[in-house]
Amino acid sequence: MTQQLAASQAAAAPCKSFTIEVGGQKITTETAPVDAKSDGDASFAALTTQHLATGQAQTALTVTGVKGNLAVTAVKAGPAVTQAASAELIKLINTVLAHD
Repeated sequence: MTQQLAASQAAAAPCKSFTIEVGGQKITTETAPVDAKSDGDASFAALTTQHLATGQAQTALTVTGVKGNLAVTAVKAGPAVTQAASAELIKLINTVLAHD
């Protein structure tokens, strides 16, 4: 799982910013890595912000922890989610990883 997580990180890196058009509306997505470490063998976290054509923004923080063959992912989404929420998600991930 650790190797798969590393491969996914490498594959996602070139897509840190892109724009799509849906129903005539453009949505720009930006993803930035977040420094968040779980108690597992490997961790990855990213904050994704989607800028909608209406001027609104939607954010999602995704944190993954891997221990052996167990991968745990927690996501927090909303209009004002920040990197600071990674501490809350790491606690959830560590709780699950502790029961492996």
